[in-house]
Amino acid sequence: MAIATTKTDTATRVQALTDELSALLRPVLPCGEPLIVENRIAQTKSIHVAVIWDQWSDLFPQDRSKVILNAYAKVKRLRGSIITVAMGLTSEEAMRMGFLSYSIVTTRRKSDKASLDSLAKAMATAGGIVVKVGSATQLRFATLEQAENAYRDLSQKIPGPYWAIVQEQSLPE
Repeated sequence: MAIATTKTDTATRVQALTDELSALLRPVLPCGEPLIVENRIAQTKSIHVAVIWDQWSDLFPQDRSKVILNAYAKVKRLRGSIITVAMGLTSEEAMRMGFLSYSIVTTRRKSDKASLDSLAKAMATAGGIVVKVGSATQLRFATLEQAENAYRDLSQKIPGPYWAIVQEQSLPE
């Protein structure tokens, strides 16, 4: 039996996610989800925002955009700019659309001291979107800067030749 979401349920959900996202926008972004990408265009004083967050898998795209716009307005983070694109994606949608083209993978060999478990735990706290690809775990990011920040964090937590940043390139058709 299908369950229909009522307007009040959606409005309540939008408000709850707005409050949560606005709290995460102050003052420094946290690690992990939501993964927020801002592209500021100085000439037009506009901002394109993509927020990758599995929390809103049950919301329609227009409601996700409303959450983003409301959260930015609530924390007054626009500094005279206007959001012209507010895109909310789940991690699966972002992967499919090519938004998470940077990844950190482990380069551990069987003879290395660090265990797979310790590497996986470090990755889970370094930010980004954790993705299983076969038996391997990857951290996925939308920008090189995000991947480099996580790489530095991981290298401090577990020093050694255990980490690599990889950029996925799409092939021309």
